[in-house]
Amino acid sequence: MTTRIRRAGSEDTHAIAALLLKDAKIREALNPDLWAIAPDAPMRVFAALDTISHPITGPIRHHWTVAERNGIIAAVTHGVILPAPPIIDLRGGDAGVLLDDCHFSDEQEVSGPLLAATERALSEDGAVLFVAASPIHWVTRTRFLEGAGYEPTTLYMVNAGFAPSPPVGDVRKATARDIEGIVRLSALHRKQLQDANPIFWNIHPEADERFAGWMKASLDFPDRSMLVSGPPEHIEGFIIAQPGSPLHLPPAHDVSQIGLIDDFHAIAFELPDESTAHTDRALALLRAAEGAFSDRGLKAAMAICPVRMTAKANILQRGGYEAANLWMVKSGMHV
Repeated sequence: MTTRIRRAGSEDTHAIAALLLKDAKIREALNPDLWAIAPDAPMRVFAALDTISHPITGPIRHHWTVAERNGIIAAVTHGVILPAPPIIDLRGGDAGVLLDDCHFSDEQEVSGPLLAATERALSEDGAVLFVAASPIHWVTRTRFLEGAGYEPTTLYMVNAGFAPSPPVGDVRKATARDIEGIVRLSALHRKQLQDANPIFWNIHPEADERFAGWMKASLDFPDRSMLVSGPPEHIEGFIIAQPGSPLHLPPAHDVSQIGLIDDFHAIAFELPDESTAHTDRALALLRAAEGAFSDRGLKAAMAICPVRMTAKANILQRGGYEAANLWMVKSGMHV
């Protein structure tokens, strides 16, 4: 049997859609709170596949690659070129991300060459590191990626059990007076990130100034809630409840029902003793973010947590979150 690796074409969309919808059922079985299949899933998938026949030019660029086995498409990858966030320094390069809507064959002789070809295409388009997404309990997929040199780096933890909850204690909406304290806490968080994985989180030397500018702008964004605990002169934690992103959910699922918690740091994450009052304040921030999601009619919250930040992961688990998805980073790459 022969395998042919090539760039996907518009004639492949029906075969690719069938594979992606098949994978959607596997994800839904793993965690229906996060990956419930949308009623219009086929339409969503075909809309996403439009980037095959109508490539997008600009900072975000899509690469669809297929593996044919005796003329039948057996596997597909969706790689995306993404610019680094402003606080990350990739020294002029970009990240090459293999999104969840990749379908890998169980046959190594199919998926191995397909992955290698995808990495080459992303590298030729400016990627200086590779990231791959995978459901944490999809064992064959995560093992395949680990065998190709990818290491678990970031957890995506999900909670669908929250209820409307107004802010408690000293949790309140952030104001311009809080930006300095938010940036101070974020700097502590970024230090932990760089210690955890200096390849993925190579912090930009102007990160404080860039983050401060983004936080000031975010205060006026109507689609998110910025919350802090403590007075402006001594903020103990901050959290931002924002909309979910299509980067984090494949198109067969409805990201509009998911809230995302990315920027979240509290003094409790710096301390070894999780029984302190600081933990209660961190949990109060988490509940307030969920309350903001509930007010917007969202059904689940997804929190991003580096694998090695065990204190943060433990507090999220106490808050009812469980790991669902992984972002994995290719080892041995340097920027």
